[in-house]
Amino acid sequence: MAHNRNARVARSVRRGAAAALAAVLAGLGQLVPGTARADDRASSLDVSAVVSGDGSLRVTEEFVFDDGALPDQLTQRLATTRDGLNDTVYSYEITDVTVDAGGSRVGVSGADDGDYRVITVDASQASGDRITVAYTVRGASLAGAEVKGADTLTTVQWRMVQGLSIGVGEVNGRFTVDSDTPAALADVDCEAGAPAALTSCASVRGGTAENPWPVFTHGALGAGQVLELTVKVPASAVSPDQVLAQRWSLDRAFTVRPLQLVVGLGALVLGAALLWGLHRRLGRDQVNATNATSVVARWKPVAAGQVRFSLEEDVRPGEIGTVVDEHVDPVDLTASVLDLAIRGHLRITQLPDEGPNRPTDWLLERTSPSGESSGPDELRPYERKLLDVLVTEDAAAIRVSELAPAMGSVVHAIQDDLYDDVVAKGWFSGRPDAARNRWGIAGWVMLVLSLAATVLLAALTTFGLLGLSLTIVSLGLIYTAQRMPRRTLAGVRVVRGLELLAMELTTEPTDSFAKQDAYDQISSVLPYAVVLGGFGRWLDALAAADDDPGVPDPEDLSWYHAPEDWNLSDLPDSLRNFVTTMQGRLYSRG
Repeated sequence: MAHNRNARVARSVRRGAAAALAAVLAGLGQLVPGTARADDRASSLDVSAVVSGDGSLRVTEEFVFDDGALPDQLTQRLATTRDGLNDTVYSYEITDVTVDAGGSRVGVSGADDGDYRVITVDASQASGDRITVAYTVRGASLAGAEVKGADTLTTVQWRMVQGLSIGVGEVNGRFTVDSDTPAALADVDCEAGAPAALTSCASVRGGTAENPWPVFTHGALGAGQVLELTVKVPASAVSPDQVLAQRWSLDRAFTVRPLQLVVGLGALVLGAALLWGLHRRLGRDQVNATNATSVVARWKPVAAGQVRFSLEEDVRPGEIGTVVDEHVDPVDLTASVLDLAIRGHLRITQLPDEGPNRPTDWLLERTSPSGESSGPDELRPYERKLLDVLVTEDAAAIRVSELAPAMGSVVHAIQDDLYDDVVAKGWFSGRPDAARNRWGIAGWVMLVLSLAATVLLAALTTFGLLGLSLTIVSLGLIYTAQRMPRRTLAGVRVVRGLELLAMELTTEPTDSFAKQDAYDQISSVLPYAVVLGGFGRWLDALAAADDDPGVPDPEDLSWYHAPEDWNLSDLPDSLRNFVTTMQGRLYSRG
């Protein structure tokens, strides 16, 4: 064999060729030559393996050296793990290591080196021609699914020769079973050679009257080469003692097999159904077959070709956005400021330009110091709070550019009042923001738990898909939480009425008001148009209602004053600028 030829060459060139031989052996995949001399070689190796009824395997190796030429050191690396199928790994425990040389105990050390148990024998002071190494293996008796007769089979599999730092001239071995239960050999196989290219042993026989248990032989083995014996015996005689674990991998963690796929998809479908039912039960607007539309405003005829804008439902501009999209937005508060001015609680005065590069500024002046009114025009709590923060009762007026420091700490309180207001009017079954927050927190908590479950499932099982499904359901709950506020029947009717009004604001003729009160009528429409749409066309309509074109109109509007040279034709640009600036100031951080 090639290894024999290599050994003869090594002996002929002696120590001078040691390095070259080591390189060749390493290239063939042979394991750790250790510190033995290049010409160290056992003439033969006798192996005895005895498996007990509990599955433990006792291996005894007797190395015979010609002319008593014991090596100074012998090293053997015994594998403590072995890869199995489907990302599994078998673990072995090596214990009870004993060594003697020439009939006496010699120095021996054992240490773990990764997936190996390294046995190092110091024979430098020993005499004789033999070294005997013995050890016990736990985990080499494997459970199997094969059945012979009425008994399942245990497969005892172990590399009887492995990890040697020296070569051997020939190998002879035997395997026996030491069990209280009588048993017969079911099958045996023997392979030897380089670890990655095993071939059949020279001979292996057993199951006969002469050799009831396996006896095997093989020719020369080089350092690092192996001989592996596989014996199958009834499990009633030898119990499996395998230690089998799963090796983690991404493919294994997220296995796409029928069971894992069914469980993952089942959780996803069930979670989606629960979210749908949750929203339908607690988040969907109340509806019934007779759920009518509330008429929020009418365009009442007052004469031929003339109408009057009449509010039929007590819906303030600041409440529109809250009931429609369930949020309090900057535009809602801006519309409220405009509405307070038009209703006579506030006057907006545009200040003269202070320079070509200076932005336009406005003065807000309170016209109802007490903030009290009764009847249809009674101030809502949020309106009173907004009015107070815009212009305090002890202040004559305030510039819009000075609002930021005052507004920041109060805007949230105004939003709270608006949410309370839409609930008090019976449009929602509970505060929209509270419903969103409650279910949003539940969604985020579930997301954290789902991510933790995904990590654990992926690390410990093959059901990572289940964790992904739970995570998707959690994200679905976070999304659904934003749609959990539940409108009442009254709220649904108002929303439908506001949708109708939004359409009318973009289609209703803007020149159908009586000339004498066109200013007031169009002005009363503006706050609703800011929120619902059509703001530009109603601004143009107010400018077109100018009863003295070409003449400055600084105080023609009771709620909006301007510099002396200002004209109503300037109103669209002025008021658009005001609305944009006001929205920024209301939510400015100062």
